[in-house]
Amino acid sequence: MSPVDPNSDARRVPAGSPLGRRTLLLGGGTAAAAALLAACSEEQAPPAVPSGPSATASPPVVDSGQLADVVTDIVGLLDKADADRNAQELAPRIIGSAAEFRTRAYEIIAAVPEFAETLDKPSATALVVLPSTTDAFPRDAIALVTDQNSQGIHYFMGLQQADARSPYTTWGWARQAADIELPLIEADTTGAAAVAVDADDLLMTPKDAFALYADVLSRGDDADPEDRIAPDPYQTEIHTSIQGERTSLNQNVPVDSLATIHEAYTVQDGEYLGLRTADGGAVVLGSLRSSRVLRTVNGATVTIGDTTADGKPLTEVRLAGKTTFTTEFIRDYGEIVALYIPLAEAGGRIQPIGVTRSLLGARGT
Repeated sequence: MSPVDPNSDARRVPAGSPLGRRTLLLGGGTAAAAALLAACSEEQAPPAVPSGPSATASPPVVDSGQLADVVTDIVGLLDKADADRNAQELAPRIIGSAAEFRTRAYEIIAAVPEFAETLDKPSATALVVLPSTTDAFPRDAIALVTDQNSQGIHYFMGLQQADARSPYTTWGWARQAADIELPLIEADTTGAAAVAVDADDLLMTPKDAFALYADVLSRGDDADPEDRIAPDPYQTEIHTSIQGERTSLNQNVPVDSLATIHEAYTVQDGEYLGLRTADGGAVVLGSLRSSRVLRTVNGATVTIGDTTADGKPLTEVRLAGKTTFTTEFIRDYGEIVALYIPLAEAGGRIQPIGVTRSLLGARGT
C-alpha cells in the first residue's frame, strides 16, 4: 500500500476486519442486498480481465477501513446538524450540494415541520467502500451505505479529498435504484482507478452522459433518439408525476386555458467523481438542479390545496405561501445522480443506478 499522507484521514482498520475482504456484485432491491451481504462473506473468483484500462493498476491510496471511519464521521456530523437544525455543524466533512440541500431543508422544516420526516438518512454502516488507486488529486472513493430507518435502502456516497492537506468530504449521496442490475465492482482491498470527467474510452464521456441524462429528464425520449440512456425508476416517476399533475389541473378546462407544466434539469458544474468497474466501464456521480414550472394562460386561475387527500401537508404549496396562482408556480430541486457507463467497445447503454432528490424551495404568483 502507498504511504498515507499524515494530514489525510488515514486510520488503520483492525486486522481481519471484514471491510478488507469484500468482492461483490451489486444489484437492486432487497434480494440484491441479501446477495451483497452473502458476497461479502465469501471468497470470490477473480473477475474477467477488463478490455479497457486496468482497474487495478496499483494498491488503493487509503484502505476501506480508513474510509469507513470517514463515513462514520460524516454521518455523525449529519445527525448532529439534523438534531440541531444547524447547517454550520455540517463542516468540515459535508460540503457543496450536500450542505446546500441540508441548509435548505432546515429552512423548510422551520415552515413545515413535517418535512423533517422526508430527509434522507444515510447510516454509518458501510456495506462496501471502494477507494481509488490514483495518487493524483482530487482522490475519489465511493461507499455503499445503508439507510438509518429503512431496510433495503442503500446510498452511493461520494467521498473526495481535494488535496493532501484536506480531509475527505462528501458533496452528496444517491439512493440506489431498485431492481436494476449493477456492474461487477472490484474488491475494496484492490481499489479502482479514477475516471476523468472527459474519459473518452467509454460509451460516452461522463460529462456528456450527465448532460444527456439531464436532457432526457427534461424532454423525455425526444432528447435521446439513439436510445443511449436506459430506463430507470426515477425517469418513470418524474415523467409520470408531471403527466398526472397536468391531467389533474386541466380536467374540464377549455383548451385555450390549459395550464402548462414543464421541469427542466441542468448539470451542476464542479461536482463529479468516478471509479472504474471490473469490466473497464465506470460508476460516476454528479449533481443536477431542476425547476418544475406551472404556468397559467389567458388569465386563468389555478388553485392547489395545501394538503393531500390523507391530510398530509403539500410542502411546496405551503412554501409558496398561497394556494391560488394566476401566473406561475415554481418548485426548485437538487439531485445527486449515479450512472454506470460501459466501455465504448462493449456497447450497451448508459444505466442510471441511483438518484436522491431534494426540495430546495417554492414560489409563485
